[in-house]
Amino acid sequence: MYGLELIKRAFALQPVERVPWVPFAGVHGGFLTGVDAETYLKSSQEIVKGVSKAIEEYKPDGIPVVFDLQTEAEALGCRLRWSPSTPPAVVSHPLSEGVSIDDLVVPGP
Repeated sequence: MYGLELIKRAFALQPVERVPWVPFAGVHGGFLTGVDAETYLKSSQEIVKGVSKAIEEYKPDGIPVVFDLQTEAEALGCRLRWSPSTPPAVVSHPLSEGVSIDDLVVPGP
């Protein structure tokens, strides 16, 4: 048993012969395809290449596409500092830059 079936059984607390392997590749996907972290995270095409390469190389049961809390921070008005070797760093907060809490807007769809 492997892949989605193994993951579903584990989530359902059913017996499985091993723990499903669902690695978080993150910007390592860019490393696998030869692009830097900023290029990778700013391009859906590069993310597809990197995730596909991680699946090919590591043969996991499943794999997250992207998990990056900076995405939510940026959507809520924080500024990011991009880096070629790591995910971006959150470097500001709207409330510390003079925006009032009443002026914050929750992003829509």
